[in-house]
Amino acid sequence: MILAFKWLMSHLLPATKHDIKRLERKLNEMANTLDDVLADVQSEKTVVDGISTLISGLKQQVADALSGVLTAEQQAKVDAIFAGVEANKAALSANLVANTPSQP
Repeated sequence: MILAFKWLMSHLLPATKHDIKRLERKLNEMANTLDDVLADVQSEKTVVDGISTLISGLKQQVADALSGVLTAEQQAKVDAIFAGVEANKAALSANLVANTPSQP
């Protein structure tokens, strides 16, 4: 009986001031959560950019340090390692872009 009364009150009567305040609080909570998620995504992009710079720098340092020292087979392995790193970086960047909400 009480549940039926609550249902009638919530569906048939106009919203009360209390209902509107509760909805405003929920909207504010949602907005804050979205702001937090957006900030996290933006900081991840900064991390990805930093990783990209690090990878490029390491690749060049390895190439400079080992120039003329490696056999062709060893050089192919080093190249394969960095090709894999670049592919992983590209996949990470693509996922980040695909899952980043656009700003209004």
